[in-house]
Amino acid sequence: ASKETEGAIGALKSNLIGIISHELRTPLNGIIGATDVLVDSGLPLAQHEMLTCVREAAEALLGTVLELATYTSITSGIWPFNEQAFSLDDLIASIDSEFRQQANSKALFLEINRDKEIPLHLFGDGENISQIIQILLGNAIKFTKRGKVSLHFHNRGVDESSAAILLEVLDTGVGIEESALAWVCDPFRQVDTSCSR
Repeated sequence: ASKETEGAIGALKSNLIGIISHELRTPLNGIIGATDVLVDSGLPLAQHEMLTCVREAAEALLGTVLELATYTSITSGIWPFNEQAFSLDDLIASIDSEFRQQANSKALFLEINRDKEIPLHLFGDGENISQIIQILLGNAIKFTKRGKVSLHFHNRGVDESSAAILLEVLDTGVGIEESALAWVCDPFRQVDTSCSR
């Protein structure tokens, strides 16, 4: 096949995966939200355990969908930017709402803060920023058994027309052995394959 044909097929594949992942994220978030409410409603133990299982399965599937969409976009060279005004407070509140219950269910302390010099109203791709944070925080909570997970928004330079912000996710989880750092970001490789099919 020609390079043009391969490029067109790659673009179609990425577009299809993007549409499917978007359509899956909405109901999965609804399932997670509904089960969160039901789990905390004082159900009998057996039902509580079943709903916890449903929530964990939905969270795992949502994580897989997000990672697949991100990986496909990056490898195809298509990483769309949708720059528009967004509220940093709203983004933080949404992230907090999504991950607070997950952290609490593992008795983890979740800390989210920002440097006060960072403006609350920004112009940029809030959706992609949120997706990246979801993947990083989801993995941090998944691989942390005790302690805390932190998300920090650091000011790296703010003036009248721009803001450079460093997002940092820290956790007290297992970490990555130094010997694995050279290849851990290679496609389809993990330090611990026990959690992978």
